[in-house]
Amino acid sequence: MADGLTVERIERLGPGRALDAVVGEHLMGWIDESLDPAPPPAYSTNDELADTVLARIQPLSPAEHHIEMHDARDGWHVLLIADNGEIDLQVVTPRRNLTICRFALLLRHRYPHVELPPPG
Repeated sequence: MADGLTVERIERLGPGRALDAVVGEHLMGWIDESLDPAPPPAYSTNDELADTVLARIQPLSPAEHHIEMHDARDGWHVLLIADNGEIDLQVVTPRRNLTICRFALLLRHRYPHVELPPPG
């Protein structure tokens, strides 16, 4: 991404305001207003907000692919799976909402030119 949001930076972001701000800015239409000190919505720590992120990124999924999420012994998995069963993108972390946020940002990083519908 042109603004310096690299895969390495995405993978280093943990739950909290920094990750919430990046998700808000790149995916959810949140604008950091320097005159308004309100923090971004808590996408990385709130289940309901994380679910809105997951719903929002559905248009980024290429044709003949689908997104799956499940809990396993080693943590939460979010996967982009082709119809032939091949895993194109996988994110695993111990926290559900963190997994969703990282997956969403990595998917956006992979498909930066796909337009998302206006937030709403």
